[in-house]
Amino acid sequence: MQKFYNKIFSIFSQNSFFIKEFFYYSFNKKKLKTLLEKKNPLVSIILPTYNRSEMLKTRSIRSILKQSYTNFELLVISDGSTDDTEEIVNSFNDVRIKLIKISRNKKRYPQTAINHWFAGPVFAINKGLSIVKGDWIARIDDDEIWGKNHLKFTLDGLYQGKCEFCSSKRFELRKGIFTKEIGADLLQVNNYGLKIGGVNTWVYAGYLKFMKSNINCWRKENNKVNDTDVCNRMMRLGVKTHYLEKCTHISFPREKDGLVGSKYYLMNEKEILNKYNIK
Repeated sequence: MQKFYNKIFSIFSQNSFFIKEFFYYSFNKKKLKTLLEKKNPLVSIILPTYNRSEMLKTRSIRSILKQSYTNFELLVISDGSTDDTEEIVNSFNDVRIKLIKISRNKKRYPQTAINHWFAGPVFAINKGLSIVKGDWIARIDDDEIWGKNHLKFTLDGLYQGKCEFCSSKRFELRKGIFTKEIGADLLQVNNYGLKIGGVNTWVYAGYLKFMKSNINCWRKENNKVNDTDVCNRMMRLGVKTHYLEKCTHISFPREKDGLVGSKYYLMNEKEILNKYNIK
Protein backbone atom coordinates (compact mmCIF):
# COMPACT_ATOMS: atom_id res chain seq x y z
CA MET A 1 0.00 0.00 0.00
CA GLN A 2 2.81 2.43 0.88
CA LYS A 3 4.53 1.76 -2.45
CA PHE A 4 1.28 2.46 -4.32
CA TYR A 5 0.72 5.65 -2.30
CA ASN A 6 4.26 6.85 -3.03
CA LYS A 7 3.75 6.21 -6.75
CA ILE A 8 0.50 8.22 -6.87
CA PHE A 9 2.00 10.95 -4.69
CA SER A 10 5.05 11.22 -6.97
CA ILE A 11 2.97 11.44 -10.14
CA PHE A 12 0.87 14.22 -8.65
CA SER A 13 3.94 15.96 -7.23
CA GLN A 14 5.91 15.87 -10.49
CA ASN A 15 2.98 17.25 -12.46
CA SER A 16 2.46 19.98 -9.88
CA PHE A 17 6.13 20.92 -10.13
CA PHE A 18 5.88 20.99 -13.92
CA ILE A 19 2.85 23.30 -14.04
CA LYS A 20 4.39 25.79 -11.64
CA GLU A 21 7.87 25.63 -13.14
CA PHE A 22 6.62 25.81 -16.71
CA PHE A 23 4.95 29.13 -15.87
CA TYR A 24 8.06 30.56 -14.19
CA TYR A 25 10.40 29.29 -16.90
CA SER A 26 8.25 30.67 -19.72
CA PHE A 27 8.43 34.07 -18.08
CA ASN A 28 12.14 34.00 -17.17
CA LYS A 29 13.86 32.30 -20.12
CA LYS A 30 13.73 35.54 -22.13
CA LYS A 31 16.37 36.85 -19.70
CA LEU A 32 19.04 34.58 -21.17
CA LYS A 33 20.07 36.99 -23.93
CA THR A 34 20.68 39.81 -21.46
CA LEU A 35 22.45 37.46 -19.08
CA LEU A 36 24.88 36.30 -21.76
CA GLU A 37 25.74 39.92 -22.55
CA LYS A 38 26.83 40.57 -18.99
CA LYS A 39 30.56 40.80 -18.34
CA ASN A 40 32.08 39.55 -15.09
CA PRO A 41 28.80 38.08 -13.76
CA LEU A 42 28.33 37.18 -10.11
CA VAL A 43 28.20 33.45 -9.35
CA SER A 44 26.32 32.28 -6.25
CA ILE A 45 27.79 29.05 -4.88
CA ILE A 46 25.52 26.95 -2.66
CA LEU A 47 27.34 24.66 -0.23
CA PRO A 48 25.10 22.63 2.15
CA THR A 49 26.82 21.08 5.18
CA TYR A 50 26.20 19.29 8.45
CA ASN A 51 28.96 18.65 11.01
CA ARG A 52 31.78 18.29 8.50
CA SER A 53 33.97 21.26 9.37
CA GLU A 54 37.19 19.43 8.48
CA MET A 55 35.91 18.81 4.95
CA LEU A 56 35.03 22.49 4.60
CA LYS A 57 38.50 23.45 5.78
CA THR A 58 40.55 21.01 3.70
CA ARG A 59 38.41 20.44 0.60
CA SER A 60 35.44 22.48 -0.57
CA ILE A 61 36.02 26.01 0.71
CA ARG A 62 39.76 25.84 0.08
CA SER A 63 39.21 24.84 -3.56
CA ILE A 64 36.59 27.54 -4.04
CA LEU A 65 38.93 30.26 -2.80
CA LYS A 66 41.56 29.06 -5.30
CA GLN A 67 39.27 29.64 -8.29
CA SER A 68 40.74 31.63 -11.15
CA TYR A 69 37.32 33.27 -11.57
CA THR A 70 36.85 35.35 -8.45
CA ASN A 71 33.52 37.18 -8.70
CA PHE A 72 31.40 34.92 -6.55
CA GLU A 73 29.51 34.71 -3.29
CA LEU A 74 29.77 31.50 -1.29
CA LEU A 75 26.70 30.56 0.73
CA VAL A 76 27.62 27.94 3.31
CA ILE A 77 24.30 26.58 4.59
CA SER A 78 24.86 24.95 7.97
CA ASP A 79 21.96 22.55 8.50
CA GLY A 80 21.92 22.50 12.31
CA SER A 81 25.66 21.82 12.70
CA THR A 82 26.84 21.30 16.27
CA ASP A 83 30.60 21.06 15.59
CA ASP A 84 33.02 23.94 14.92
CA THR A 85 31.61 24.71 11.45
CA GLU A 86 30.99 28.36 12.30
CA GLU A 87 34.51 28.84 13.63
CA ILE A 88 36.08 27.16 10.60
CA VAL A 89 34.03 29.15 8.09
CA ASN A 90 34.78 32.44 9.83
CA SER A 91 38.49 31.60 9.98
CA PHE A 92 38.78 32.08 6.21
CA ASN A 93 38.06 35.77 6.77
CA ASP A 94 36.76 36.35 3.23
CA VAL A 95 33.90 38.78 2.63
CA ARG A 96 32.61 36.61 -0.22
CA ILE A 97 31.74 33.83 2.24
CA LYS A 98 28.40 33.96 4.04
CA LEU A 99 27.42 31.45 6.72
CA ILE A 100 23.70 30.78 7.00
CA LYS A 101 22.47 28.62 9.87
CA ILE A 102 19.17 26.76 9.77
CA SER A 103 17.55 24.63 12.47
CA ARG A 104 17.50 20.86 12.40
CA ASN A 105 14.77 19.99 14.86
CA LYS A 106 12.03 18.30 12.84
CA LYS A 107 11.91 14.99 10.98
CA ARG A 108 11.68 15.60 7.23
CA TYR A 109 11.19 12.10 5.79
CA PRO A 110 11.42 8.45 6.97
CA GLN A 111 14.88 8.25 8.50
CA THR A 112 16.68 5.44 6.73
CA ALA A 113 20.28 5.55 5.59
CA ILE A 114 19.37 5.62 1.90
CA ASN A 115 16.73 8.33 2.41
CA HIS A 116 19.40 10.50 4.01
CA TRP A 117 21.36 10.05 0.78
CA PHE A 118 18.34 10.85 -1.39
CA ALA A 119 17.02 13.91 0.45
CA GLY A 120 19.45 14.90 3.20
CA PRO A 121 20.61 18.29 1.87
CA VAL A 122 17.25 19.43 0.44
CA PHE A 123 16.36 21.94 3.16
CA ALA A 124 19.81 23.52 3.07
CA ILE A 125 19.86 23.73 -0.74
CA ASN A 126 16.44 25.36 -0.83
CA LYS A 127 17.48 27.88 1.81
CA GLY A 128 20.43 28.80 -0.40
CA LEU A 129 18.22 29.13 -3.47
CA SER A 130 15.94 31.51 -1.57
CA ILE A 131 18.73 34.02 -0.90
CA VAL A 132 21.08 33.81 -3.90
CA LYS A 133 21.98 37.10 -5.55
CA GLY A 134 24.09 35.82 -8.43
CA ASP A 135 23.60 35.90 -12.17
CA TRP A 136 24.60 32.21 -12.15
CA ILE A 137 24.23 29.47 -9.53
CA ALA A 138 26.81 26.77 -8.78
CA ARG A 139 26.60 23.76 -6.45
CA ILE A 140 29.26 21.96 -4.46
CA ASP A 141 29.10 19.47 -1.59
CA ASP A 142 31.23 19.94 1.51
CA ASP A 143 33.55 17.00 0.76
CA GLU A 144 34.31 17.86 -2.87
CA ILE A 145 37.08 19.76 -4.66
CA TRP A 146 36.89 21.93 -7.76
CA GLY A 147 39.77 22.32 -10.17
CA LYS A 148 41.03 25.90 -10.08
CA ASN A 149 39.41 26.72 -13.44
CA HIS A 150 36.03 25.11 -12.77
CA LEU A 151 34.04 28.34 -12.73
CA LYS A 152 36.00 29.84 -15.61
CA PHE A 153 35.57 26.80 -17.86
CA THR A 154 31.87 26.35 -17.13
CA LEU A 155 31.12 30.04 -17.63
CA ASP A 156 33.03 29.93 -20.92
CA GLY A 157 30.93 26.91 -21.92
CA LEU A 158 27.70 28.70 -21.07
CA TYR A 159 28.62 31.79 -23.06
CA GLN A 160 29.99 29.91 -26.05
CA GLY A 161 27.03 27.53 -26.18
CA LYS A 162 24.50 30.28 -25.39
CA CYS A 163 23.04 27.99 -22.76
CA GLU A 164 21.42 28.15 -19.33
CA PHE A 165 23.01 25.09 -17.73
CA CYS A 166 26.52 23.68 -17.93
CA SER A 167 28.12 20.58 -16.42
CA SER A 168 31.28 18.58 -17.03
CA LYS A 169 33.32 15.44 -16.45
CA ARG A 170 35.12 14.77 -13.18
CA PHE A 171 38.14 12.85 -11.93
CA GLU A 172 37.82 10.11 -9.33
CA LEU A 173 40.62 9.86 -6.79
CA ARG A 174 41.35 6.56 -5.04
CA LYS A 175 44.23 6.12 -2.57
CA GLY A 176 45.88 9.26 -3.87
CA ILE A 177 45.71 8.18 -7.52
CA PHE A 178 43.50 9.60 -10.27
CA THR A 179 41.85 6.36 -11.36
CA LYS A 180 39.49 7.46 -14.14
CA GLU A 181 37.47 10.20 -15.72
CA ILE A 182 33.76 10.11 -15.01
CA GLY A 183 31.45 11.42 -17.71
CA ALA A 184 27.71 11.97 -17.83
CA ASP A 185 25.73 10.24 -15.09
CA LEU A 186 23.55 7.55 -16.66
CA LEU A 187 20.72 8.48 -14.34
CA GLN A 188 20.80 11.95 -15.81
CA VAL A 189 21.05 11.03 -19.50
CA ASN A 190 17.50 9.59 -19.26
CA ASN A 191 14.84 10.03 -21.93
CA TYR A 192 16.04 13.46 -23.01
CA GLY A 193 19.24 12.20 -24.63
CA LEU A 194 21.33 14.90 -22.96
CA LYS A 195 24.70 14.53 -21.29
CA ILE A 196 24.64 15.90 -17.74
CA GLY A 197 27.60 15.72 -15.37
CA GLY A 198 27.42 15.27 -11.60
CA VAL A 199 25.85 17.97 -9.44
CA ASN A 200 29.21 19.30 -8.25
CA THR A 201 29.96 20.42 -11.80
CA TRP A 202 26.71 22.32 -12.33
CA VAL A 203 26.50 26.03 -13.11
CA TYR A 204 23.15 27.39 -14.25
CA ALA A 205 21.25 30.63 -14.75
CA GLY A 206 20.30 32.51 -11.60
CA TYR A 207 16.75 33.01 -12.84
CA LEU A 208 16.27 29.23 -12.44
CA LYS A 209 16.39 29.60 -8.65
CA PHE A 210 12.69 28.72 -8.55
CA MET A 211 13.75 25.11 -9.31
CA LYS A 212 13.70 23.98 -5.68
CA SER A 213 14.89 20.58 -4.48
CA ASN A 214 12.14 18.06 -3.77
CA ILE A 215 11.91 16.83 -0.16
CA ASN A 216 9.75 13.93 -1.39
CA CYS A 217 12.24 12.72 -4.00
CA TRP A 218 12.74 9.53 -1.96
CA ARG A 219 9.17 8.45 -2.85
CA LYS A 220 9.92 8.17 -6.58
CA GLU A 221 10.53 4.90 -8.42
CA ASN A 222 13.45 6.32 -10.44
CA ASN A 223 15.92 9.19 -10.08
CA LYS A 224 15.30 9.41 -6.34
CA VAL A 225 18.37 11.49 -5.49
CA ASN A 226 17.47 15.16 -5.00
CA ASP A 227 19.85 16.45 -7.67
CA THR A 228 18.77 13.96 -10.36
CA ASP A 229 15.16 14.83 -9.58
CA VAL A 230 15.64 18.56 -10.12
CA CYS A 231 17.83 17.90 -13.17
CA ASN A 232 15.09 15.86 -14.80
CA ARG A 233 12.58 18.61 -14.10
CA MET A 234 14.89 21.14 -15.77
CA MET A 235 15.28 18.92 -18.82
CA ARG A 236 11.51 18.41 -19.01
CA LEU A 237 11.11 22.19 -19.26
CA GLY A 238 13.62 22.36 -22.10
CA VAL A 239 16.40 24.20 -20.26
CA LYS A 240 19.27 24.75 -22.72
CA THR A 241 22.28 22.68 -21.67
CA HIS A 242 25.98 22.49 -22.47
CA TYR A 243 28.35 19.66 -21.54
CA LEU A 244 32.11 20.09 -21.20
CA GLU A 245 34.24 17.16 -22.31
CA LYS A 246 36.86 18.07 -19.71
CA CYS A 247 37.25 17.43 -16.00
CA THR A 248 36.65 20.40 -13.69
CA HIS A 249 35.94 18.55 -10.43
CA ILE A 250 37.74 15.96 -8.31
CA SER A 251 35.66 13.29 -6.56
CA PHE A 252 37.09 11.75 -3.40
CA PRO A 253 35.98 8.75 -1.37
CA ARG A 254 33.45 10.03 1.12
CA GLU A 255 35.17 8.53 4.13
CA LYS A 256 38.14 6.36 5.19
CA ASP A 257 37.01 3.09 3.59
CA GLY A 258 37.11 4.45 0.06
CA LEU A 259 33.41 4.13 -0.72
CA VAL A 260 31.48 6.93 -2.42
CA GLY A 261 27.87 8.03 -2.59
CA SER A 262 25.03 5.70 -1.69
CA LYS A 263 27.41 2.73 -1.33
CA TYR A 264 28.94 4.32 1.74
CA TYR A 265 25.52 5.05 3.25
CA LEU A 266 24.29 1.49 2.74
CA MET A 267 27.48 -0.15 4.00
CA ASN A 268 27.63 2.05 7.11
CA GLU A 269 23.95 2.25 8.00
CA LYS A 270 24.32 2.40 11.78
CA GLU A 271 26.85 5.22 11.60
CA ILE A 272 24.69 7.19 9.15
CA LEU A 273 21.56 6.83 11.28
CA ASN A 274 23.44 7.90 14.42
CA LYS A 275 24.83 10.94 12.65
CA TYR A 276 21.89 12.18 10.60
CA ASN A 277 18.73 11.02 12.39
CA ILE A 278 16.72 13.85 13.97
CA LYS A 279 15.49 12.80 17.39
